[in-house]
Amino acid sequence: MGQRFLVEILDVAQDTIAVSAPGSDYPIDGMGVTLEFHEFGSVVSYHTRVVVGPRQKGDPVILQRMAGLARKHHRRAWRVSLDAYAHLRRHGDIHYQAARIVNISTEGALIETSADLELNDLFDLRLALPGEPSHWVLGRVIRAEPSESDARQFGVLFVELSVAAKRSLTTHIWRCVRRERSDDVSELFPGSKKHRKLMARRRREREHPAESAD
Repeated sequence: MGQRFLVEILDVAQDTIAVSAPGSDYPIDGMGVTLEFHEFGSVVSYHTRVVVGPRQKGDPVILQRMAGLARKHHRRAWRVSLDAYAHLRRHGDIHYQAARIVNISTEGALIETSADLELNDLFDLRLALPGEPSHWVLGRVIRAEPSESDARQFGVLFVELSVAAKRSLTTHIWRCVRRERSDDVSELFPGSKKHRKLMARRRREREHPAESAD
């Protein structure tokens, strides 16, 4: 129905999952529901159906994975390796700490740092990309990887990105893609005319393999 709700995962068992309900009588039994897990730079989607809907306020929703439907992984932006050092500080703080950027896109980054960060923490990150001016961006922790060492890896979503910072990021990513890809790079960017033609050709090849072979 095009509506999205933020829910909490309460329990997982086999092919079912219990989540908090967005209302006291919604969604209803039998309704199709797509679970979206927002990872760094992408969305992982699982198609499910409601086995048991909420009967009253506070009841969970029991979802079951639809048989034969695998998860879909949508990457919304190019991500490239960086391996560069940066500075970060908690939003509103003045004390800096070191961080290493493992990879980056125009939507977020994977960083490694010994800073004491938790999920949903906001912090300012100073980006200094090769050949580009430095920029401060506002990031939010959306994933925290466990680690036995002091340095941990965090998936970061960029909450505020200036036009100049996005231009520098796009320029750097474009350079990396051109350097690492030997095929026609313009075909690889979603939304481009060549990309649409490429996707249409691949769909035809899947739907009519015999014609493609001829």
